[in-house]
Amino acid sequence: MVIDARYEIVARIGEGGLAAVYRARDRHTGQQVVLKLLRPDASTSVERLRHEANILKKLHHPNIVPFIAFREGEPWTYLVMGLVSGRNLGQTLRARQHPFDVKEITPWIGSLCDTLSYLDDEDVVHRDLKPDNILITPDNRLVLIDFNVATDLELAAVDPHARNPVGTAAYAAPEQMAKRAVDHRADVYSLGVIIFELLTLTRPFAMVEAQTTSETRWRELQKAKTTRDPPSIAEFRSGLPKAIVRIVDRALARDPDRRWRHASELWAAWLEALGAPETVVKRVRKRVPGSSTTSESSRRSLAWKGLGLAFGMIILALVGVAGFMAISQRQNPSAVAGASQRIPINACDTATMESDVGLISWTSCVEVVEVREDALILHIRWLPQFPPQAQVDKPSDAGNDATYLLDGRGAKYHHMQVGGDAARDVTLVSGRYYRGQYTFPRPNDLSGTLTFVEEDVDIQVPFTLPPEE
Repeated sequence: MVIDARYEIVARIGEGGLAAVYRARDRHTGQQVVLKLLRPDASTSVERLRHEANILKKLHHPNIVPFIAFREGEPWTYLVMGLVSGRNLGQTLRARQHPFDVKEITPWIGSLCDTLSYLDDEDVVHRDLKPDNILITPDNRLVLIDFNVATDLELAAVDPHARNPVGTAAYAAPEQMAKRAVDHRADVYSLGVIIFELLTLTRPFAMVEAQTTSETRWRELQKAKTTRDPPSIAEFRSGLPKAIVRIVDRALARDPDRRWRHASELWAAWLEALGAPETVVKRVRKRVPGSSTTSESSRRSLAWKGLGLAFGMIILALVGVAGFMAISQRQNPSAVAGASQRIPINACDTATMESDVGLISWTSCVEVVEVREDALILHIRWLPQFPPQAQVDKPSDAGNDATYLLDGRGAKYHHMQVGGDAARDVTLVSGRYYRGQYTFPRPNDLSGTLTFVEEDVDIQVPFTLPPEE
């Protein structure tokens, strides 16, 4: 089956009351895409699909499913999105035999907080944040999908669906279920439920869920959530750090005024609980809108507006710091001698800015840490997202002191560059990944939070290593 002589249906992914979702091939580009095709008997839902398309069209973030196209009319009305390969977090949870550890989920929490902070900056509330709407990519990123019931706070006053009791009962915030106005704190509540489930393999009101049918679940959960406080996560899992218990309990507060104001605030508290350097925690807190250290020029999506820098200078600074092509420099043999242990990490940080030619987004991820006797080798993935016309030639990271590693005590370790130029000609294509590695002297303290810093682009990637056996 081919839609509009362009999108060739390959397989059905799923189906809901609004539309059927397919994996399809774009015959014009050869690209695999997701096609959300409105059901013929759901013509009254055109408005909702159009709304979802308009929401996605304004969002540009590596952890959000990308918008490609929307068509409305006869005989087809459909939304086309980028295909994200990966497994579903909900399926992963249901197949899990033991709860996750705090350090194990820390990269995921950071990823979700970064995404929610971006949505907050864009005045968008997802309203259906749950594991089944989160994909885990092969490189362990979390990508948020399904913006069908998302709301744009700028348009909420004229959106007839803004106060509809939408979402999934187990994850929806109390105010959302009670048809009250919602803001970004509703998504913070849903994030709290997800963290609760990752750490316990159950949900705060699981007992209520177990005593209901699908027909009565919303009503009973609404009653429970709006009339009583949820139980503490400490009642379901002993031994959790008290700071983590406080973080989760606060995210699940019945009254939104008692919750974390923003996902960035939760993430800062999480890092502090894991012993991250104070400089890292302060930097995250600067992202919280309304904080005393947050300026309007840096508020929206970490956008550095009004800097007056030429686009070419921004690109050169980004490439010079990140050294994003697979850095092929020779490593100092004495620095990397001895047995090594490879530990998957997959922690990321994103900086986004706007220029005269469009949005520039830069994501750096620590994928793997290789622990050696005298060195720590960080395997890095970079995802630059520049306008298609952006091109950079011969990037080099030789001798760059703005890239370094911090240990939990704030000690700084500069990467070891043997010398020479790691440059090669490149063309930046939106959505392509580049990989490389940095070698640092082995920090004295590996037990706390380590932070990979690319100072010139305002990137700091905190991560933790598992305890040594």
